Amino acid sequence: MKFYSINPTTGECLHTHIADTPEAITAKVKQAQVAQLDWASMPSNDRIGALKKLKHVIEAKMPEILDLIYRETGKLPADSSAEVYDVLDAFDYYARQYSNLTMPPVEVNSEAFPMTQAWLEYSPFGVLALIMPWNFSFYSPMMFVIAGTTAGNAILIKPSEHSTLVGLMMRDLWIEAGLPRELLQIVIGDESIGRQLVKSSCDKIFFVGSVEGGKDVIANAGIIPVQVELGGNSAAIVMPDADLDLAAQAIAWGGTYNSGQDCAGIKRVYAHSSIAAGLQERLVKIVGLLRQGIDYGPYISEEARSVVENRLADAKAKGAEILVGGEAVNPGFWLNPSVVSISDEDTALISEETFGNVLPVMSFEDEESLVKRVNGSKYGLSNAIFSADNDKALRLGRKLQAGMIFVNDPFVSPAGWDHWTGWKNSGFGTMDSKLNQCLRKRLCSSGLHKEKRSFWYPYSE
Repeated sequence: MKFYSINPTTGECLHTHIADTPEAITAKVKQAQVAQLDWASMPSNDRIGALKKLKHVIEAKMPEILDLIYRETGKLPADSSAEVYDVLDAFDYYARQYSNLTMPPVEVNSEAFPMTQAWLEYSPFGVLALIMPWNFSFYSPMMFVIAGTTAGNAILIKPSEHSTLVGLMMRDLWIEAGLPRELLQIVIGDESIGRQLVKSSCDKIFFVGSVEGGKDVIANAGIIPVQVELGGNSAAIVMPDADLDLAAQAIAWGGTYNSGQDCAGIKRVYAHSSIAAGLQERLVKIVGLLRQGIDYGPYISEEARSVVENRLADAKAKGAEILVGGEAVNPGFWLNPSVVSISDEDTALISEETFGNVLPVMSFEDEESLVKRVNGSKYGLSNAIFSADNDKALRLGRKLQAGMIFVNDPFVSPAGWDHWTGWKNSGFGTMDSKLNQCLRKRLCSSGLHKEKRSFWYPYSE
């Protein structure tokens, strides 16, 4: 099966790919299983030291990485450079996390099991399958690669079919760093090939992508452990006491960054009625001055752009007013960023995750009705609240059904992309660090007793 890497800025074909067969996937998993045993048996300091070589290669190759990300996904170097710098920081972050791992003590009934000790140990899963998105084509997989291999696992990455070249580049960087070739491998193909990987003998699956894709992974995984990070419909809430200039700058960036193709990007704006007009005016001014190819890039595909165009048309038919932007630009898959005044929330632009550079603005009167409107979404990734009173903003945020609250920022990226978590349809909220998600526990005991246990045979009559 053939598929293509397309430059979304121009629409030109960059490369033709041949998808892996099920037999090829099976072979790659088997190779990874063998390589993982040797890798996991290395002292952890040796593993960490070997991974530092990869960090140095990425540093040296940064211009080439940014250029390829731009050509294959349209992501501006100003945006993707942040991805690469965060990846570089993650090497040291996860090395520190691993060295600081602790396990809780294990209690044993001393009467039933005298002279016995018990404890917990960490163990890698084995082979981790990563099914990864195109919008963070380098950042998303590399965070799991670093955490996973630090913990002693092997990795199979199925990059999005829209960012296959970036995936293959990660393999080349890995090999250039002198790391074991079979320990990190790339599975090439579309969602049907991802489904084959899910059904393989890998030991855990990490999926980052749409809700629909996550449901498909879960349905096909059987009893293989799955961790999913899915889409969002993040609301920006602007309170009456907010700094409107700050809020407008933050929301304009948070809603149009990477052309709005970000799960945690601002998808809905709720402004108190007393300041809604002022916020809207500021947003129109900022967004209207954004420059194509400098401040924002293209959509990943014609299909992606059409989805957003259709939702804008639906909202307009229901009384919405497009205040600025919304025009398609060719060649390539461009759509000018827009600000939309919404009067009827019963539209897919609001109810669904709209993966585009659109800022729908609505007003609210009181906190109680606001909470109901925000929580009415089936998603629960994050929300941003703008207010001069941080404590009050956090109290409001804790009433909202989402895994993350950001005050006076559209979102904040933790080191290592760690603890990024969603509720509801946005994923499996977890207390675990990404490093812990790449490890499983083993219970061990050591009996120093010389006599049989009191409850062994023979039983008393």
